[in-house]
Amino acid sequence: MSNKEYPKTTDDKLNEIILHLRKLDRRDRNRTWGGFIKTIIYFGLVFGSIWYAYAFGDQLLEKVAQQAAKQAAIVTEQQGGKVLEKFEGLLVR
Repeated sequence: MSNKEYPKTTDDKLNEIILHLRKLDRRDRNRTWGGFIKTIIYFGLVFGSIWYAYAFGDQLLEKVAQQAAKQAAIVTEQQGGKVLEKFEGLLVR
């Protein structure tokens, strides 16, 4: 098995337990601070995004509308060309 010697007396066992509890306490404290810092960062990102959307939202919507109009024009041109060809084919006969 292992070469580690286990505590023999009750006091040694209690000291070992206390040592493990201190390590767990330190780890939990670090995890709590890490969670707090991550929460602060997330709040900063959320509020920054809200501010950006408020400050530049109209420009963003304008760009989206322009792109949608371009895409609609391309699709209409492709579909409209086929319809005109069919219509011209009917007129020629």
